[in-house]
Amino acid sequence: MSQPISWTLFLISFSPSLLKKQLYDPHYFWDEKCSRGARLLALSTTYRCIRERANLRIFREVSNLTKGAPDSAVWPEAIWPFIVQVTLQDSSARHPNPVTLSTDLFVALPRMSSLNKVVLRLNILIPSQLILALSSVPQLSSLEILQARLDGPLPPLTLGSFPSLDTLLICVWKFIAVIPVRDVVRDVEFDNVIALLQSISGKLSTLSISGDLLSPEFLQIH
Repeated sequence: MSQPISWTLFLISFSPSLLKKQLYDPHYFWDEKCSRGARLLALSTTYRCIRERANLRIFREVSNLTKGAPDSAVWPEAIWPFIVQVTLQDSSARHPNPVTLSTDLFVALPRMSSLNKVVLRLNILIPSQLILALSSVPQLSSLEILQARLDGPLPPLTLGSFPSLDTLLICVWKFIAVIPVRDVVRDVEFDNVIALLQSISGKLSTLSISGDLLSPEFLQIH
């Protein structure tokens, strides 16, 4: 009897809020009056609750450059409901060689039901497919675009784009240093920034943007 009781107490100490009231009785699973099927059902329910709680913690924040992940990796669909924040990079100290972002990843983002924050650290032009995918994430409330280069093609954006976006950060500096010279088409980048801001200005409560990205037309945005 001592070993099963110890196991029950372990489960209770691990996640007491997830267990039913009767599970606080260490004799519950092993009561001679309790059928084997009921014991197995209770253990199965407990395990499922613990697993779901663990998934919420483990997969809350993910990156496409997680150690060991292949290029263009897309996370298993089973964990999508638990992902709250995604960081996308095309290089890092651990991955100095450029990493190609997969179009499969762009398709997956709008289907992540809990995703509310995305951080971009890209040395390349931000793909228009990625911007379009992000604009379709219904609950995305925070977007950070670091090392920004926005002089590429921009998908059509409307007032319905980024429906929940509340906080936007766009800056041209790298994670550890300021970029001394930016090889960008300035006029195109200015136009794209204005188009992006016009589509979301009515939703934002917080905007942080590098001065290098501001044109005279910025003052006309309401």
